[in-house]
Amino acid sequence: MSRGIENIRTQWLIVRHLRGEAKAFEQIVALWERRLFYYLRRMLRAEEDAWDVLQEVWLQVFRRLPELRNPTAFPAWLYRIGHHQAISLLRKQRRLDVAMDGDGSLGVTESVELTFTADDAEEVHAALARLPQAQREVLTLFFLEGFPVSDIAEIVEAPEGTVKSRMHYGKQALRKEMETHG
Repeated sequence: MSRGIENIRTQWLIVRHLRGEAKAFEQIVALWERRLFYYLRRMLRAEEDAWDVLQEVWLQVFRRLPELRNPTAFPAWLYRIGHHQAISLLRKQRRLDVAMDGDGSLGVTESVELTFTADDAEEVHAALARLPQAQREVLTLFFLEGFPVSDIAEIVEAPEGTVKSRMHYGKQALRKEMETHG
Protein backbone atom coordinates (compact mmCIF):
# COMPACT_ATOMS: atom_id res chain seq x y z
CA MET A 1 0.00 0.00 0.00
CA SER A 2 1.43 3.41 -0.92
CA ARG A 3 2.09 5.97 1.82
CA GLY A 4 -0.58 8.31 0.42
CA ILE A 5 -3.27 5.65 0.47
CA GLU A 6 -2.07 4.48 3.88
CA ASN A 7 -2.42 8.02 5.25
CA ILE A 8 -5.92 8.44 3.80
CA ARG A 9 -6.96 5.09 5.24
CA THR A 10 -5.54 6.11 8.62
CA GLN A 11 -7.51 9.36 8.59
CA TRP A 12 -10.68 7.47 7.73
CA LEU A 13 -10.04 4.97 10.55
CA ILE A 14 -9.43 7.80 13.04
CA VAL A 15 -12.78 9.35 12.16
CA ARG A 16 -14.48 5.96 12.54
CA HIS A 17 -12.74 5.38 15.89
CA LEU A 18 -13.80 8.80 17.17
CA ARG A 19 -17.38 7.94 16.22
CA GLY A 20 -17.18 4.93 18.52
CA GLU A 21 -16.28 2.03 16.20
CA ALA A 22 -14.02 -0.21 18.30
CA LYS A 23 -12.73 -2.19 15.32
CA ALA A 24 -11.36 1.00 13.74
CA PHE A 25 -8.66 1.34 16.43
CA GLU A 26 -7.66 -2.28 15.94
CA GLN A 27 -7.22 -1.53 12.24
CA ILE A 28 -5.10 1.54 13.00
CA VAL A 29 -2.86 -0.65 15.18
CA ALA A 30 -2.66 -3.31 12.47
CA LEU A 31 -1.73 -0.68 9.88
CA TRP A 32 1.02 1.02 11.90
CA GLU A 33 2.31 -1.49 14.46
CA ARG A 34 4.95 -3.19 12.34
CA ARG A 35 6.59 0.06 11.20
CA LEU A 36 6.38 1.60 14.66
CA PHE A 37 7.93 -1.50 16.24
CA TYR A 38 10.75 -1.36 13.71
CA TYR A 39 11.44 2.26 14.67
CA LEU A 40 11.34 1.47 18.40
CA ARG A 41 13.58 -1.53 17.88
CA ARG A 42 16.18 0.74 16.27
CA MET A 43 16.05 3.07 19.29
CA LEU A 44 16.13 0.42 22.00
CA ARG A 45 18.78 -2.27 22.29
CA ALA A 46 16.55 -5.02 23.70
CA GLU A 47 13.61 -6.43 21.76
CA GLU A 48 11.56 -6.90 24.91
CA ASP A 49 12.00 -3.19 25.71
CA ALA A 50 10.67 -2.32 22.26
CA TRP A 51 7.60 -4.51 22.83
CA ASP A 52 6.98 -2.90 26.24
CA VAL A 53 7.31 0.61 24.82
CA LEU A 54 5.09 -0.30 21.87
CA GLN A 55 2.34 -1.34 24.26
CA GLU A 56 2.70 1.93 26.18
CA VAL A 57 2.55 3.90 22.94
CA TRP A 58 -0.71 2.28 21.89
CA LEU A 59 -2.21 2.96 25.31
CA GLN A 60 -1.22 6.63 25.01
CA VAL A 61 -2.56 6.82 21.46
CA PHE A 62 -5.87 5.29 22.51
CA ARG A 63 -6.24 7.77 25.39
CA ARG A 64 -5.07 10.83 23.47
CA LEU A 65 -6.48 10.25 19.98
CA PRO A 66 -9.48 12.51 20.65
CA GLU A 67 -6.97 15.35 21.29
CA LEU A 68 -5.44 15.01 17.81
CA ARG A 69 -6.77 18.03 15.96
CA ASN A 70 -5.50 17.15 12.50
CA PRO A 71 -5.69 13.48 11.47
CA THR A 72 -3.20 14.16 8.65
CA ALA A 73 -0.57 14.73 11.37
CA PHE A 74 -1.12 11.24 12.79
CA PRO A 75 2.14 9.61 11.56
CA ALA A 76 4.42 12.27 13.07
CA TRP A 77 2.23 12.42 16.21
CA LEU A 78 2.41 8.63 16.61
CA TYR A 79 6.18 8.55 16.20
CA ARG A 80 6.61 11.50 18.59
CA ILE A 81 4.73 9.51 21.25
CA GLY A 82 6.97 6.53 20.46
CA HIS A 83 10.05 8.75 20.72
CA HIS A 84 8.95 10.08 24.13
CA GLN A 85 8.21 6.63 25.49
CA ALA A 86 11.53 5.21 24.26
CA ILE A 87 13.55 8.14 25.63
CA SER A 88 11.73 7.83 28.94
CA LEU A 89 12.69 4.16 29.18
CA LEU A 90 16.28 4.89 28.19
CA ARG A 91 16.53 7.56 30.86
CA LYS A 92 15.15 5.19 33.46
CA GLN A 93 17.73 2.63 32.43
CA ARG A 94 20.44 5.30 32.37
CA ARG A 95 21.77 4.12 29.04
CA LEU A 96 20.97 7.09 26.90
CA ASP A 97 23.90 7.64 24.55
CA VAL A 98 22.66 10.76 22.80
CA ALA A 99 25.46 12.53 21.02
CA MET A 100 25.49 16.25 21.65
CA ASP A 101 25.30 18.34 18.48
CA GLY A 102 26.23 21.77 19.84
CA ASP A 103 24.17 24.51 18.24
CA GLY A 104 22.69 22.13 15.70
CA SER A 105 24.27 23.71 12.67
CA LEU A 106 25.51 21.46 9.91
CA GLY A 107 28.85 23.22 9.54
CA VAL A 108 30.00 20.97 6.68
CA THR A 109 29.70 21.80 3.02
CA GLU A 110 30.17 18.37 1.52
CA SER A 111 27.32 15.91 1.45
CA VAL A 112 27.77 12.27 2.36
CA GLU A 113 25.76 10.03 0.06
CA LEU A 114 24.94 6.49 1.03
CA THR A 115 24.38 3.90 -1.65
CA PHE A 116 23.45 0.42 -0.53
CA THR A 117 21.71 -2.42 -2.30
CA ALA A 118 19.03 -4.70 -0.92
CA ASP A 119 21.76 -7.31 -0.45
CA ASP A 120 23.45 -4.95 2.02
CA ALA A 121 20.37 -4.70 4.26
CA GLU A 122 21.56 -7.02 7.03
CA GLU A 123 24.95 -5.34 7.17
CA VAL A 124 23.35 -1.87 7.16
CA HIS A 125 21.03 -2.79 10.04
CA ALA A 126 23.94 -4.17 12.06
CA ALA A 127 26.00 -1.03 11.41
CA LEU A 128 23.02 1.17 12.23
CA ALA A 129 22.69 -0.57 15.60
CA ARG A 130 26.24 0.48 16.48
CA LEU A 131 25.57 4.20 15.97
CA PRO A 132 24.72 6.63 18.78
CA GLN A 133 21.00 6.72 19.52
CA ALA A 134 20.40 10.23 18.16
CA GLN A 135 22.00 9.45 14.79
CA ARG A 136 20.38 6.02 14.58
CA GLU A 137 16.97 7.54 15.21
CA VAL A 138 17.11 10.25 12.53
CA LEU A 139 18.58 7.90 9.93
CA THR A 140 15.84 5.36 10.65
CA LEU A 141 13.11 7.98 10.41
CA PHE A 142 14.49 9.47 7.20
CA PHE A 143 15.71 6.50 5.18
CA LEU A 144 13.60 3.64 6.50
CA GLU A 145 10.37 5.40 7.48
CA GLY A 146 10.46 8.09 4.79
CA PHE A 147 9.71 11.09 7.00
CA PRO A 148 10.83 14.51 5.72
CA VAL A 149 13.32 16.49 7.84
CA SER A 150 10.54 18.81 9.07
CA ASP A 151 8.54 15.87 10.49
CA ILE A 152 11.66 14.31 12.03
CA ALA A 153 12.39 17.62 13.76
CA GLU A 154 8.86 17.55 15.18
CA ILE A 155 9.14 13.90 16.27
CA VAL A 156 12.48 14.28 18.06
CA GLU A 157 11.68 17.83 19.17
CA ALA A 158 14.86 19.34 17.79
CA PRO A 159 15.52 22.12 15.26
CA GLU A 160 15.75 21.07 11.61
CA GLY A 161 19.42 22.10 11.63
CA THR A 162 20.09 19.65 14.43
CA VAL A 163 18.30 16.89 12.53
CA LYS A 164 20.36 17.65 9.40
CA SER A 165 23.54 17.64 11.47
CA ARG A 166 22.68 14.29 13.07
CA MET A 167 21.86 12.89 9.64
CA HIS A 168 25.13 14.13 8.16
CA TYR A 169 27.31 12.77 10.96
CA GLY A 170 25.19 9.64 11.16
CA LYS A 171 25.75 8.95 7.45
CA GLN A 172 29.49 9.42 7.94
CA ALA A 173 29.49 7.09 10.95
CA LEU A 174 27.36 4.52 9.12
CA ARG A 175 29.71 4.54 6.15
CA LYS A 176 32.70 4.11 8.50
CA GLU A 177 30.97 1.23 10.30
CA MET A 178 30.19 -0.42 6.98
CA GLU A 179 33.82 -0.10 5.83
CA THR A 180 35.24 -1.26 9.18
CA HIS A 181 32.95 -4.24 9.74
CA GLY A 182 31.96 -4.99 6.15
